[in-house]
Amino acid sequence: MNLCMPDHKKSCAACCGIYNTSEGRRETIASNLERRTALFTKINREIEALLGFQAHIKRLEDPKPYEPIIHVCEFAGYLDADHRIVGCMLHPKAPGNRGIDLRGLCHYGAMACKAFYCPAWRQSPHRFNSILVDIIDDWYLYGLIVTDVDLVNSLFYLIEKHCGTTDLDALKVNSSARGRIFELFELKSTECLSNSELRLSRYYFHGSGLDGKSISHARAMEANGAASGSYATLTDGNGRSSVCASEDDYLHLDRICRSIAFTYSLSEHPIIRDQVEQAIERILKAIH
Repeated sequence: MNLCMPDHKKSCAACCGIYNTSEGRRETIASNLERRTALFTKINREIEALLGFQAHIKRLEDPKPYEPIIHVCEFAGYLDADHRIVGCMLHPKAPGNRGIDLRGLCHYGAMACKAFYCPAWRQSPHRFNSILVDIIDDWYLYGLIVTDVDLVNSLFYLIEKHCGTTDLDALKVNSSARGRIFELFELKSTECLSNSELRLSRYYFHGSGLDGKSISHARAMEANGAASGSYATLTDGNGRSSVCASEDDYLHLDRICRSIAFTYSLSEHPIIRDQVEQAIERILKAIH
């Protein structure tokens, strides 16, 4: 499975930096991609024209990256007429390039783009990613979720533990469970905290120094008492947790809460916690 473009319904361009700006909302990103795509179709595929396009987009958008190491690439745009596939307009298979690889003009260069695979390729099991691909058909949400390894792994490990099996293919035909999982994923793109500074993506480069806050929150969880269930407040009528039966369960739930909270530049928040817990409870009920 090609996580970058698993089918013709969506793709991920997180490595192009599309989420790495202070204007990371869907409407703004989509508007930028549409503008770039329309302008790019009108220029000659010559070095001078391409560099002029790059400079023009940089001046026009003036991006303010959250993480300086992740470049906001001016050549990211739509690669299809329906605006469902986002990616590199310099790619040899991109419209108008006639099979010529122009990626040497981008910030990272052609070899980096050819050889790079983000952490999701290595750290999320194929069985989890196959469910994501089956459930999400929206490029904006897909890119946010597939690159959030903590969220993906913790959610599906919890589901597996609750179901007692690693075979979750049944989820693909369970419309109720699919819908509930999608609702949880949408918390990544819903501005549920209007006064917060959005930090939507948890995408990072391996070895970039961002690993600590994007992939492993073990130390932070221990420091904040996650192991004792500070986030796990779901209970049945007798006061027992309806989701978490072990310390590992609490840690998985905590990672999910923190993954969502990270979206809004928060270490934790009761609104986030409550929404995540309720969403997971609905997922598990739908499965059974």
